Amino acid sequence: TFAGAAGNGAASDFKGGRGGDGGAAWGGNLYNAKSTAVTNCTFFDGGATGGTNGLGGAALVAGSNGRRGASRGGNVANGNGSFLLKNSLIAFALPGTNGYGAFSDQGYNLSSDRSIRLKGAGSMTNTDPRIGLLGRNGGPTETIPLFSDSPAIDAGDPVNRFAADQRGVPRPYGARGDIGAYEFGLTLLPPVITSQPQPQTAQTG
Repeated sequence: TFAGAAGNGAASDFKGGRGGDGGAAWGGNLYNAKSTAVTNCTFFDGGATGGTNGLGGAALVAGSNGRRGASRGGNVANGNGSFLLKNSLIAFALPGTNGYGAFSDQGYNLSSDRSIRLKGAGSMTNTDPRIGLLGRNGGPTETIPLFSDSPAIDAGDPVNRFAADQRGVPRPYGARGDIGAYEFGLTLLPPVITSQPQPQTAQTG
């Protein structure tokens, strides 16, 4: 007879205790705990990686390993608040799915997978957005451009939208504004130096 009781992961003389579970990860790009409203934004390439699991204790019979933490929304996640989405593009989370939790679809959103329930006017799910990589496309910050065959082009709200994209390009450039933070059709080139400073000689006195 083997003595000793095992409870709550404690090890006995016979069997090792169970390893602890890893913590869950929420919202790789944006996590909402109370109230968030998102308009004309692009969420791309976010990831939510749950914490590692603990190993089972060593004994005559090894304890079982714990579970890895859950991945809850590689791009966006809503905890227990209000999360409004409008004119926004959510794509290609890694690891995890695009979204986790309940979202209020205000229309004209695009998700590359089915993890976010989009039922508003003009919204699309499980749709390839046909976008490029984050880079310098003009403006003060890096942006994610739309390819010429992107379904996000001219697919935004025909009335309610921001007046300019993330770079400062006026909207709409085409028939309607585009979904996301980038307005297709106008390329902003880097500034060009047209004149060089002239040498100066400091005078004493």
